[in-house]
Amino acid sequence: MKKSRIGLFLGVGVIVLVCGVYILRRGSGPAAAPPTSTTQTPPSMTETPPSMTETPPPLPPPPPPITISVANTKPIEVKAQTWVDIYFTLPARACTLTGHVEGISGGQKDFEGFVMDDDNYRTWSSSHLARGDDSQTWGAASGRLVVWSPNVTLQGPGTYHLVVSNIFSLTTAKVVTVKARVNC
Repeated sequence: MKKSRIGLFLGVGVIVLVCGVYILRRGSGPAAAPPTSTTQTPPSMTETPPSMTETPPPLPPPPPPITISVANTKPIEVKAQTWVDIYFTLPARACTLTGHVEGISGGQKDFEGFVMDDDNYRTWSSSHLARGDDSQTWGAASGRLVVWSPNVTLQGPGTYHLVVSNIFSLTTAKVVTVKARVNC
């Protein structure tokens, strides 16, 4: 009987060993599952977060440049106590008005020049404030000059006015040339 017990123990031992190997290869089941944690482990220093490897979408190209011819006139007569208004409309962006205004005849050939937005022009023209040279209010003002080269940055959209005034002269008409354009 001793041999049969040894054979029985050997048989049971082999079965236990085979089952153990099977369980280890398959996984140890729920008892050996790693514990779950609510804290996250920080990424290693060699890992790059996905947000840093993604390239941002390209910026849209800037709008094409726009040039607006405001004035390229033959000589204009500005009668005494009047003005000439040249208005223009800007697109929705920053623009620069550049120009050249020159008195070519009449008295001392002097005039006053202004660049104003539409609201200020309406106030100015209804009040006849041609002597005002407040560039904070009007955008640009020349004072009395024979030659004026405005260079003014304007923000669109909106209507603006280039004004050549002779309102200060009681009796003498002036003749001026006006060349101006806006680059946006």
